[in-house]
Amino acid sequence: MTSFIDLTAKRFGRLVAFNYLGRMGKNPHGKWLCKCDCGRLHVVAGHNLRTGQIKSCGCIQKEHPNATRHGMCYTTSGNTWRGMRGRCQNPKHKQYSYYGGRGISVCERWQTYENFLADMGAPLPGYSIDRIDNDGDYTPDNCRWATPKEQALNRRRRRMVTHNGETLHISEWAERSGIRYSTIALRLKAGWTPKQAIESPVWSLITKGKRCKSSNAHKAA
Repeated sequence: MTSFIDLTAKRFGRLVAFNYLGRMGKNPHGKWLCKCDCGRLHVVAGHNLRTGQIKSCGCIQKEHPNATRHGMCYTTSGNTWRGMRGRCQNPKHKQYSYYGGRGISVCERWQTYENFLADMGAPLPGYSIDRIDNDGDYTPDNCRWATPKEQALNRRRRRMVTHNGETLHISEWAERSGIRYSTIALRLKAGWTPKQAIESPVWSLITKGKRCKSSNAHKAA
């Protein structure tokens, strides 16, 4: 049997307990009649009040339909917040090497979900978080909710390269030069200049091997 804990006049979120109703049925926890800030009366087990599992008469859930009892929101914004921090702060996350591993971080303000939700708001269906600068951190100034099409266009703009006074997408430079898109992209990522990345020939091991055999055969002759 649980010992009695007097919660009279104590506040728990939006609820203030004022009348102990005792245990009901087989539930070992005593019930309390509480008044919510919205004006409604609500009966809650004392255990749920003390542990913070219930903080209102249900009006919080109505304002944020998918909010859980402990205050964490498992909507798109909540999942985005957890995923964002995981990618940047958890070395065991499968995508850490692409984010935290290359220096992308989450700003101090967004370590708290409530601040993230206040700055970003809830996204419309089909929207997800997009960093305007792909090399920048997750901050209010660098993030937005965007559609897949908007994100694709943003990524496309980030892959524009200026060479010989002309600005083209990497795929267009690849088509012109005959060098693979991935090769040019990796060269640029490694710090090559646009001229080096686009104009330097690619000698494969197979090509080198054939040239060596041909040269040896010519010497033997």
